[in-house]
Amino acid sequence: MFFLLIVFLFHSTILFTISSLLLCPIINFSLITNSSLGIAHSKQRPNMEVLVH
Repeated sequence: MFFLLIVFLFHSTILFTISSLLLCPIINFSLITNSSLGIAHSKQRPNMEVLVH
């Protein structure tokens, strides 16, 4: 019984580390894409205002 508990904890820690390693790049990538899209939109806005005026 104690051995099963150790195995369960070991597997849960492995799954947690794998999930965190997989999630971190996804979150960083989404943040980078959002910031780059925001920069692109801010660069495009003045051009649109100039075209409107």
